[in-house]
Formats: sequence, structure tokens, C-alpha cells
Amino acid sequence: MAEILTQNEIDSLLQALSSGAIDAESVKSEDKNKRVRPYDFRRPSKFAKEQIRTLVMIHENFSRLLGSSLSAYLRAMVQSEVASVDQLTYDEFVKSLQNPTVINVLALKPLEGTMVLEFAPNLAFGFIDRLLGGQGVYDGIIRELTEIEQMVTKRVVMRMTNSIKEAWSNVVDIDAEYQGMETNPLFTQVIPPTEMVILVTLDVKIAQISGLMNLCYPYILLEPVLNRLSSQYWFASTRKSFSPQAASTLKSRLK
Repeated sequence: MAEILTQNEIDSLLQALSSGAIDAESVKSEDKNKRVRPYDFRRPSKFAKEQIRTLVMIHENFSRLLGSSLSAYLRAMVQSEVASVDQLTYDEFVKSLQNPTVINVLALKPLEGTMVLEFAPNLAFGFIDRLLGGQGVYDGIIRELTEIEQMVTKRVVMRMTNSIKEAWSNVVDIDAEYQGMETNPLFTQVIPPTEMVILVTLDVKIAQISGLMNLCYPYILLEPVLNRLSSQYWFASTRKSFSPQAASTLKSRLK
């Protein structure tokens, strides 16, 4: 927003110009220099600041839902908070991942395309150990998951998809569908390497294990709903009244 000058500031500026204390030509040249901004064509900025702020609010809600859902499912305290929200290329995201890791590909119907839900192996082994009757510990050995461990991890991810669906409900009604799992980042090319993505990083802690969880949204996936990623739309949607069906469902669940 442009700065508005007071009448006293305007009078002082006119007096300085008339007395020669300020050169009008130098002011014009400085103003032109300020308009030049660096732009990296390899990393075009496709998301506005307001859209990123809305994404932060969505995933702060997702973080709370994830913590309560997994705590009930694993019967252990799970803490989650948003660490960062950045936009970068998909190639940069892939190169930042360790190998092996746990990469889950999800489709967000009716949106076209897929997203990536990735978390460190230590979190996966913590989930597995807890579901198989342990305390949620990790022996520190980094290895790929076996087929049985992958199936156990898939059940945890399916619980996460419910939280993703609910977190996005104020913006768009989606149905998160599980597409598959991969452990090598180089084998997960869901979009071209130069495509821009939004990377949401969560700091997750279960029992004595803590690690990072990444949600990678390609630009082409979110493009149809970019006009809804505004604070006005967000707060307007959160104030919607309950439908009779929703109220009846809430009453039955409380009973």
C-alpha cells in the first residue's frame, strides 16, 4: 500500500524542493532504481503472499487434526507443528530428501494431479513399533521397509488422508486417495523436475522419536483453487452455519 503523506510532510517537501535542498531529478532516478527487482526465471514465484498465508493456516489446522488423530490411533502422544512453507522446484525438493525415505503419492479428487506425502524412516519405524505393541522406539538403522512394514505404514497414511481432507474442507471438498509408496526419491517423478511446488514441512514427534514430514503440492494441482486461497474466503467459509445433517451427525457422535 502506498505511503500517505501528512500536510506538514508535504509542506516540508515543497519547501526543500524550492530551496534546492532536494534535487527533483535525483529523486526521480532513485525512484526508477527502486522499481528494478531481481527475478529468477528458473524459479518463478507463482504463489502470492496471501495465498501462502492461507496455506499456512490450512496446515496449522491439519497439524492439530493430525496430532489428535494419530494420538488416538497409536495410543501415544503425537505432537505436530508447521515448521515452514516454501515454494521451490520439484527437482530441489527431490534432491533434499534422504535415500531411503518413505514417499506416499496421493490423489486429491476432483483436482487433477497428485501430491507427495513424505516422512523420515525413523517416524515410520516409530509408527510400526507402536502399532505392533512396542513403545514407539527406533534402533537407528536406516533401511528400506519390508512389505509387511509398508502395509502397516500405509494404514497410518490412510489416517492422515482423513486429516488432509478435513483441513482443506474450508477451501475445497477433496477426497484424498492413496496411490502408492516409494522409498527412492529418484523413482518418484510425479511432475517435471522444473515445475514449481509448495512444500509444507511439519515437525512431528511421537514418544521419543522426532522427525520431519513433508507435503509437496505441485502448482498444477492447486491452480484451479488459487482464487480460493485468500484470507477473506477462508474466514467466510469458516463462518458457514451447520446443515441439519451435520448437526444430526454431531449429536449422534456425541452420544
